[in-house]
Amino acid sequence: GLIEDLKSEIKRRRPSEPEPEPETGEGGSEPPVDEIVEADTLLPPAVIASAADLDSWLTGIREKLAALLKSNKRIRIKWR
Repeated sequence: GLIEDLKSEIKRRRPSEPEPEPETGEGGSEPPVDEIVEADTLLPPAVIASAADLDSWLTGIREKLAALLKSNKRIRIKWR
């Protein structure tokens, strides 16, 4: 009788839902690492005279940031 009482007590005390797993990065293995990027290295010097120039310039920045994100890094932009 004691074993049955203990089993029922264990079942009663168990949480009804499993606890959520801690969040990991996109790769699922490690949390993201902060990557500090100097703004002047991120922003290439350019003369922007048209919407096409602006799109091209922004695309270059987007590609650099996307590469850092793919390597499981959080981006922190530092200004001087």
